[in-house]
Amino acid sequence: MEAEDSDTKDVKSNDKDKERGKDNEKTNCDTKKTNGPISLAQRRQSAMNGNVQPLDDYYNLFFVNNNWYLFFRLHQLLCERLGKIYVEACLIADEETKCKLERKESTAVALRLKAPTEVPPEDFYPHFLEMVKNLLDGNMEANQYEDTLREMFGIHAYNTFTMDKLVQNLVRQLQHIAGDDICVQTTDAFLDEKKNGATGGPVATMLQRANAEAAYQKRVEQILMDENCFRAMIFKNGFRMTVDLLDTETENSDEPVEVEKWSEYVEKYINNDEVMSEELREQLARKPVFLQRNIRQWHACNKNQQNKETEASTENADPSSATSSPPRKSLNEDMDIIDNTECKFNVNSFKMVYVVNSESYLYKRLALRKAKESHRKVSLKFHSNFSAYVDRWRAKNVTSEMDEACAKWLMGKGDGLKACETTRHDDNSLEKAPFYPYNKYSVEYFEEPTPPVEESQ
Repeated sequence: MEAEDSDTKDVKSNDKDKERGKDNEKTNCDTKKTNGPISLAQRRQSAMNGNVQPLDDYYNLFFVNNNWYLFFRLHQLLCERLGKIYVEACLIADEETKCKLERKESTAVALRLKAPTEVPPEDFYPHFLEMVKNLLDGNMEANQYEDTLREMFGIHAYNTFTMDKLVQNLVRQLQHIAGDDICVQTTDAFLDEKKNGATGGPVATMLQRANAEAAYQKRVEQILMDENCFRAMIFKNGFRMTVDLLDTETENSDEPVEVEKWSEYVEKYINNDEVMSEELREQLARKPVFLQRNIRQWHACNKNQQNKETEASTENADPSSATSSPPRKSLNEDMDIIDNTECKFNVNSFKMVYVVNSESYLYKRLALRKAKESHRKVSLKFHSNFSAYVDRWRAKNVTSEMDEACAKWLMGKGDGLKACETTRHDDNSLEKAPFYPYNKYSVEYFEEPTPPVEESQ
């Protein structure tokens, strides 16, 4: 019996040593994973878990051309592929750590039909980077590179078969960025505008830099007149980057008829010509740009003035009438109009651009007082129309039981509701907006008694 007890203790101690060995190997693998580069997905997850202090988001603004855009896209592909292969290497290392003590030797390796793997799974990722460098330097064949990757990562190795071509394209774009004049000008513009605070900052103060960023955009658009212009925004928190293609193309019309029409339009706009062409009248008749109620009021006002003028002219025609008619009041006499708007026309496209700090001002006298006087009438009219619509809908779709259940629910009565006391208030003043009675509800919840805690014996 004593011998059996000692054998049992030895087996238990060996099991404990194995468990400790597993823990140590797992710790070593985790340490190696931490020492390697962190993928984009892991950084995002780390930020979401609260490992990074939440600060106000910060962004950088960069207006670029085609070469810069291609560089950003290729850099994204490079980081994405490196991140995927790194995660796969860590998973393989973890699985190898858990299973290598219990797994038997491969039959192919035992029969010497296959050479054992020289690289341990913990070193798959550093070995992969070394293989990519050798492939780029010409020290490794492409077939050998693919076979080794397929043996290491299995079906997940296909993403890395063209890493050499991806890196070569990245280097080619870097050469364009460093040597092309347009790329150098966009980079210099970014460095110059950075001193003016037009290349980004805290998102909370983005509106304060709107004018500076617009000036920066116009400067780059002038540089990239014959190329695409992209707006790249790089955000600090969340590791995000957004790229927008800006519409900077101008349509040049070489037809004499079109040029004549545009020239006539610009001339009439500058001279403030009130004569309206028949073509414009037809366009406004099909798609009016004014509110119908304003047009009706304007026509009614003109009609009243014409009637008054007709009556006054009739009275003046009678020689027995000695009174003279009052002078006609202009429609603009009750308005304050100041128009200091300035604009510029693009000769190529005839597009109009307003000048900064030029403005127009229009104020109708006594408009606020008239609005206050008519507020009650208008509010009651809209309320009456909406109430009639609701009553018609309720008559078609709501039964008396449903109406009663809704009333009970509003008063806090019903199954599954928290215990509370609901009070309805309908004593609002009809002299204040919205000028009609309505219900307000106040709720006071009751505290549920906590059940007594049973003391353990």
